[in-house]
Amino acid sequence: MKIPISKRTAAKEWLIFLGTLPFGCLFTYWIGYRGDFDNFWNNVFGLRDIETLILWATPYLAVNFLRITFGAIQLLLSPNDSN
Repeated sequence: MKIPISKRTAAKEWLIFLGTLPFGCLFTYWIGYRGDFDNFWNNVFGLRDIETLILWATPYLAVNFLRITFGAIQLLLSPNDSN
């Protein structure tokens, strides 16, 4: 089963992902390594462990959670359709 995805939607998601990467880097540095730059650098910016990979993705996941939540609220507050 193919789900049609427009190029515009894919480009939008890609830009959101790229926009959150710097925040993921900072979040991993502050939370995962507690400001220890040498350890952060030696562990390839925190990309060696699954725990720090999750920290890299946390800002992107948070943005998506907020988008989904606000979308659901808008859907519930919109007038009912006859469908």
